[in-house]
Amino acid sequence: MEHYGNSTSSPEEAAAVVDAVREILGSGGSGGSADGAPAGALLSELGRDGSPAVRALTERDIIVVAAYNAQVECVAEALTDAGFGAVRVGTVDRFQGQEAAISLVTLAASSPEDVPRGLEFLLMRNRLNVAISRAQWSSYLFSAPGLGDGLPTSAEGLAALSGYLRLTERG
Repeated sequence: MEHYGNSTSSPEEAAAVVDAVREILGSGGSGGSADGAPAGALLSELGRDGSPAVRALTERDIIVVAAYNAQVECVAEALTDAGFGAVRVGTVDRFQGQEAAISLVTLAASSPEDVPRGLEFLLMRNRLNVAISRAQWSSYLFSAPGLGDGLPTSAEGLAALSGYLRLTERG
C-alpha cells in the first residue's frame, strides 16, 4: 500500500488493517469462501460428538503484529474507533509462542530511509517469520512498496531484503 514519510507508525496501514478485520469478520465486506459462506463463518472445529462444526470467527481469532510500539498504538486506536477493540495488537515479542487463526502484520515504515533502527531490524528473517507464523490459517502483510527500494549496506541487510522481496513477490 502506498504511503510516504512514515517511520514507526502508519495511519494508512492502520486503516487497511481495520478494513481487513471488517472483511474477515464479514461485517460490511464482501469476503467469504468460494461456496458462498460468509467470511466470518469459516472457522471449523470439532463438535461435542467429534463431527466437524463451523463457528463464526470473532475478534479473538485475529491478532495484529506490528513492528513498532507506535504502530501498536496507532492500530489499536483505529480498531477501537471502528468497534473492533477486542482484536489483540502487539509487537512480535508480545505474541512469541502464541497463535491465532489469522495474523495481520504491519511494518509501518514507508522506505528504507524512514526505518529508525535500519532495514535489517525491520526485515529480519526471524522477526518476520515469528510474526507471520502466528497464524494458524492465514496471514496478511501490510507494507509500503518503497520498503523494497534501496540497497542495504551489509550482507545481513541484503539477506533480509531478499527474504522480504521473496515474501512479497516483488523481487
